[in-house]
Amino acid sequence: MFITRQNTTGSEPEHIVDQLRRKVENYFSDKYLLSDKGIIRFESEIIDIDPILWLMNQSANLKTYWSDRKGEFQLAGIGEADVISSNTLDEFKAALKNSYEMLKDHYPDLKYYGGMCFNRNGDADSEWREFSNYRFHIPECEVYRKNGKTLFALNYNNSGAKNINDILKDINELIDRINFSIGMKASVLPRISNRIDLTKKEDWKKKIELIRQEIANREYRKLVLAKKAVFRLEESLDPGLITYLLNRNKMNSYTFYFQPAEDISFVGNSPELLYKRNGNMIESEALAGTRERGNSTEEDERIGKELLTSIKDRDEHRIVQIYIFNILKNLSISDPVESEVMVLKLPKVQHLYCTLASSLKDNISDFDILSNLHPTPAVGGYPKRESLERISGIENFSRGWYGGAIGWIGNDCAEFAVGIRSGLIFNNVLTLFAGAGIVEGSDPDEEWDETENKMLNFLRFFEFK
Repeated sequence: MFITRQNTTGSEPEHIVDQLRRKVENYFSDKYLLSDKGIIRFESEIIDIDPILWLMNQSANLKTYWSDRKGEFQLAGIGEADVISSNTLDEFKAALKNSYEMLKDHYPDLKYYGGMCFNRNGDADSEWREFSNYRFHIPECEVYRKNGKTLFALNYNNSGAKNINDILKDINELIDRINFSIGMKASVLPRISNRIDLTKKEDWKKKIELIRQEIANREYRKLVLAKKAVFRLEESLDPGLITYLLNRNKMNSYTFYFQPAEDISFVGNSPELLYKRNGNMIESEALAGTRERGNSTEEDERIGKELLTSIKDRDEHRIVQIYIFNILKNLSISDPVESEVMVLKLPKVQHLYCTLASSLKDNISDFDILSNLHPTPAVGGYPKRESLERISGIENFSRGWYGGAIGWIGNDCAEFAVGIRSGLIFNNVLTLFAGAGIVEGSDPDEEWDETENKMLNFLRFFEFK
């Protein structure tokens, strides 16, 4: 799979840099502004460049990319102006509360980007160490698209005791490291040389039979069983390249790419909204039940209708819907408004989904929402505590950020997707995760095929040796 990176010509890169330097110098020409502690943000509108291609041309070790479902808001960032990183819920609560001091009204596009793990009570494998259980940051430099415009932003943390000359030196050195000249360059994905499944198909079948028996014994109603597959590549994989391909070929999905350290990245293309908040208005989605896509329009519509009328899939979806309804009801001033159940179509699979919306009570924070809503039965199970304990006992790996809450938090808004259809990239190793909701009546072979179809979200771009 080849792509050709776009080229920016003319004086635009120099113009951007000169404009930034002037804005910084003008700002700090007033000595009284040295008392303005926290994040100082400088923004400039620039020519239209693809944020992910800009990101691929940066030499920084810390990189971030986020795109909403329709691509109307895209963010590419490098470095960290401020970071929240913790491994316990109490530490995260305190850090998140303090972080709002950095999010000022006069910087409406200033946001913390990041995520949290699937199971906060579990122990993460060493491969997830750089991510922490909870990790959010403000990038030092951003290229982002919003409302049809492309902008560059520089975020400087003025929390330290520095004089004007030292501050200007820091910012100028940061500007010097930014590359705005995106040259023409052909790129190709490396081929996959071998695959290692941590869960073999026979073991998968045995686990599902055991889960079905436990469901019959009323130990829980639903459990999402996940599997992990490791793909070794002939050469190192550029996480920016696979992110670009996922985003370019997506349908009804969020795209994310978090690189907290050199050579390790978490990349995904999730169809599932956890929640979106604007002031006290919140929206969530119940997504569960899966079928493959058809080979023709007629076959695809027939499969979609089968999904809508499937007792097993409607029951699986209803469990998620009721759970989200009850959580939002407890956080809101009235019952959530629910849409009808519909079919969400993706490149390789289709799901049942519906939306739920409500008005939050006063003083409900994003911590309150995240700690109560996540993880939903769409990725965990129901009841929550029993299913999470069972997942920790039956899966032979730690999910880390797979199935976690991935997104951003602003001054008075937030948006989070669920970290599914995702993979971990370390040099020439791509680790993919996929899960299936097990309820009464689940068929082990069908659930295995479902997880294979979900992995095709990534594998469709690769050739096997």
